[in-house]
Amino acid sequence: MTDDNNAAPLSPESAEKPGQAPVVSQELENTGSETSADAAALAGAAVPGLDQPVPDLFRTREALCEAADRAATGVAEPLQQSVFLYYLARYLVSVYEARYTELPIQVWNEYRNALDHFMRHVSATGCDVATDGSHHLRRMEGHVQRAVLDVTKMLCVQCHDAINQDVEHWGPEVLDLIDGGNFRSEVRQVQQEAIGLLEHAKTNDAQLGQYTWLNREVIERYLDAFYTFDRVLRAFTEKHLTLANAKRQWETLAARNNQLREQAIAAAQAEIRPVAIRRAVYVGLVTGVPMALLGAVVGWWLSYRYPAPIPPLTTPVVTTSPATANPISTPPLASVVVPETTAPGSTIPAPDATPTSSATAQKGPGQATSTHP
Repeated sequence: MTDDNNAAPLSPESAEKPGQAPVVSQELENTGSETSADAAALAGAAVPGLDQPVPDLFRTREALCEAADRAATGVAEPLQQSVFLYYLARYLVSVYEARYTELPIQVWNEYRNALDHFMRHVSATGCDVATDGSHHLRRMEGHVQRAVLDVTKMLCVQCHDAINQDVEHWGPEVLDLIDGGNFRSEVRQVQQEAIGLLEHAKTNDAQLGQYTWLNREVIERYLDAFYTFDRVLRAFTEKHLTLANAKRQWETLAARNNQLREQAIAAAQAEIRPVAIRRAVYVGLVTGVPMALLGAVVGWWLSYRYPAPIPPLTTPVVTTSPATANPISTPPLASVVVPETTAPGSTIPAPDATPTSSATAQKGPGQATSTHP
């Protein structure tokens, strides 16, 4: 079992020696890659108050990889690459959880597998974690490396979607009001650059596992894509107030333009309506009167040229009664009532007498009857 001097600190906070300033802070002061606030945070200094902005430790891929290299410097050589990868994964997972408030389950699964191989290595070697050539250490390193790649890809996808949502939310009209109209074009240019870096990293993903230096190169390409996406998101965050003011100005201008357009349309309609009425009356008079006169002339000429035939006069058909010799109209057959035959010796009633036959008596009221003379 190794002693405390050979144990590998996973974080810069534990890399302190008695009677000496923290190693991390000294290196930061020498290199000048981080600010003094970043160095104090890495050295375990007190967290700034809520009224002070918390510094972003790593704004670039170079700064993150440099801090990971420092964390892996003092450990045993078989564990250096695993510590380097775990430093990257821990930071990126923290960023993902803080931004999107969810746990990347696949990354934690890789953590579990890596820890399982590490415990198997310790159990097989008698707690000698510095033993080289163990297949469990290589597998542990592979799982931690997969955790770094998974969380970096997830961050790229989330950042890409967030940029598209910001562009859609603000709209091209508002974005064109920022930085003299150059902000929208710059956002699109940097976003396309990040997409190109991500495509380049994915095409070289098949080279993983061949050499350690090649694995690191592929990881750095993914980190370059993530930080390029992140640069666009930070630009939206930094210009949030400016974008909000520009949106209010645009909405005010749009409402004013709509009002002016409606007023212009109403004024144009008010001017056009009398002109349209006069034009309609003029067209009606110009075309209606001549057409009416033409129709009258044509009608008169047609009546003169083709007169209507006069229908012949018809005389009603009359018959004369032998008894009276007076012309009477022939009644319809339905109204003729044939009297019953009288017995011999009976007298025939006069023509103007009212018959009292049974047929007449049987007629109901309102029914016309007539007798044959």
